[in-house]
Amino acid sequence: MAFANASGTTATATLGSNEIHAAVTAFVDNDNSTLLLPTGATVASTGAMSVQATDSASVTATTEMTSVNTPSNNGGASLINHYADLALNSYRYHRQIRHA
Repeated sequence: MAFANASGTTATATLGSNEIHAAVTAFVDNDNSTLLLPTGATVASTGAMSVQATDSASVTATTEMTSVNTPSNNGGASLINHYADLALNSYRYHRQIRHA
């Protein structure tokens, strides 16, 4: 517990960065123009065909910063000294000389 004239220092910093590059492409490549068609695979349709792709990229980030400072002081001695100085400095000393 700090009584009076306590001092302490705390310093903290944080740096965060998130970057996402996401893309999705959907198509039927029956003539293997991309060279990604598995060997022996073919696509056949006897009616309407639907091709769909979903891009669901996401980032979840959490940052927590905590700073603790424990102030230190001299247990109130400086406060007592301050009031003692006030009392001593406010008293005016008088010197009186008596001649017999």
